[in-house]
Amino acid sequence: MENEKDKSNLKEEISNIGKIIVGELESIGGALTANQTARAEGDLIADEGILREKISHDLNEKEEEQK
Repeated sequence: MENEKDKSNLKEEISNIGKIIVGELESIGGALTANQTARAEGDLIADEGILREKISHDLNEKEEEQK
């Protein structure tokens, strides 16, 4: 049971890191091509990944405290 939860948490962390990387790359691409829409969208995706990572981390800490 705990092993499945660890796998789920790992998948979520990888997904969040992927969002951050893709967002940053899109933001850089937007800056290089002077496309402000692409840059803003990249920033938004990266910020979403960061927020999801923080929320996931906080939830994991609360679950560990309850044990």
